[in-house]
Amino acid sequence: MKRWALLLLSMVVALASCGGPVAPWTTAPATGLDLKLASSADEVALFEPLQLTLDLFVGSGLDVAFAPEAALDAAAWRTAVVATSTQELLGGEWRRTVLELRPRRGPGPLVVPPFRAATKDDALAATTPERTVQVRSALGT
Repeated sequence: MKRWALLLLSMVVALASCGGPVAPWTTAPATGLDLKLASSADEVALFEPLQLTLDLFVGSGLDVAFAPEAALDAAAWRTAVVATSTQELLGGEWRRTVLELRPRRGPGPLVVPPFRAATKDDALAATTPERTVQVRSALGT
């Protein structure tokens, strides 16, 4: 088993050195379900794009529903899915979704709500914390 894990880790490192995206997990999550959020910035100008990267790990055999764009308030954010990818990882599946958000309100703080992924029977769920983004005036004052 240790040789298999070492080989898998070597492959992940090799893929990372090739310029591909690096998985946020080196071992499978204990529950079989995990969700991680990364943001391109903590502060943006009004209507300026902000990229959110959502990484979802889904263990083998889990039937998971995940619609990240549905969590966002359309009055506060203009949202577009700019990329999605799925690949096998650590005996499960790694799903990456990249969203482009543009704040429609500001200046001031604007909240990106928690994102939630859950099994269809709702027995397992993973969430991200909410994130506050500071929105500056587009006038550059």
